[in-house]
Amino acid sequence: VHLSGSGHITRLKATGAALGIDPARDAQAMRIRFEPGDKLILVTDGVTEAMNAAKEEFGEQRFVAAVERGLREPPGDLVSRLFAAVDAFAQGEEQSDDIGCLTIERKRRET
Repeated sequence: VHLSGSGHITRLKATGAALGIDPARDAQAMRIRFEPGDKLILVTDGVTEAMNAAKEEFGEQRFVAAVERGLREPPGDLVSRLFAAVDAFAQGEEQSDDIGCLTIERKRRET
């Protein structure tokens, strides 16, 4: 997800298979404009596929909602908020996949 400094969220499109699945497969490049104040949030599928006792997945909608609530937070706090949202949703159900997140922020220039 690309989160602009103004608060606009864009779900980036996949350009191929997940990284690391097939070492012989080349990754496709993608370009986006990354302005000061923008964040890039990368997650593993274990985030959106986390399940609760009713076997419902956390899903894209809950993921985006958690990111929206952390709109103005520093990257570390946004990751903590996302993991807390996944944990609350799972309600103690055993984790069935890896859950990873990397958040990068382009800092604004200080004047």
